Amino acid sequence: MRLAVTRAEGVLGGHVVACAAAAGHEVVAVVDRRTPAERRRQLRALGGGVTLAEAVGDPERWLEGCQVLIDARSRAAELGPEATFARADADASERLLAGASRAGVRRIVLLSSLAVHRFDGSVDVDVRTRPRDRRELPYAHALRRVEDLVLAGDRLEGVVVRPGLWPIGLGDRVLWRLARALRGGRLPLVGGGLGVLNVVDADDLAAALLLASLHPAAPGRVYAVAEPTRLTWRDALTTLASLLGGRPPRRLLPTAPIQAVASVLERAYGIASPASEPTLTRYRTALLGTGLHVRVDHAVDELGWRPRVAWRETLRRAAVDALPRLGVAPRGRT
Repeated sequence: MRLAVTRAEGVLGGHVVACAAAAGHEVVAVVDRRTPAERRRQLRALGGGVTLAEAVGDPERWLEGCQVLIDARSRAAELGPEATFARADADASERLLAGASRAGVRRIVLLSSLAVHRFDGSVDVDVRTRPRDRRELPYAHALRRVEDLVLAGDRLEGVVVRPGLWPIGLGDRVLWRLARALRGGRLPLVGGGLGVLNVVDADDLAAALLLASLHPAAPGRVYAVAEPTRLTWRDALTTLASLLGGRPPRRLLPTAPIQAVASVLERAYGIASPASEPTLTRYRTALLGTGLHVRVDHAVDELGWRPRVAWRETLRRAAVDALPRLGVAPRGRT
């Protein structure tokens, strides 16, 4: 099969390219034109079945001959004008879908996000019946529109995949920053660290996206993909701190007052520094203070997907990857 992967330079997109190439597929790795030369070399090194294309001009040009498009391109950010997200995500998706249709693409698989749901501490959530009720996040508004476009089914077979609340892959700079905070003992536990989540290893997520690309049952459906263990943020961060050789986070911050502070900070940054965002946001406090845990039975029963990497092993891999970035030699398997 010949498939295209957008934002292949990103952590999750890169894992999809690697998984597809290892499975023997021809892969068009679509990258931003600002992608560094070193990252381009890494993608080309995945094998002769990988070709690179820049995400410029008419998508029909770089989608020619592809049967499937895996779209990992959404602009994941917490703050900013809604019109910016609409242009980057929804409007761009309309152009992408039109180009894919002209190029003869059969199916599009959207890598979406659980950010479309409100985090209220619910467990075993079915993403097909749970409302997409996130209100305060422009990114979530735009992503709902993208999901609707993909699932409309008037031009392409559309599939939506929402990864667990914490998708983790090697080379993740966000995780490196988190590791630095844990090593320094600077990361507090919002809401006592009792917010719930599932993690998902990027390799397992990539495998699910490929199954969604091929399986006849997938079109028109939404899938949650995660390791099913019900974790708390205290579980996850304490384990990661131990793997990193740091102290487990102990400072406890109550959720409601921190949400109020985050709301004030967001407004202040919106006025004084709109191009940046504060460390504390309403989304992050809801993520850490309450969270959301999802069921994965649809992906298991309909696609035949199985998570191969247990959550502790996912965190161990992430720690081994992060430690050299902190100037610390990995200690081996923990």
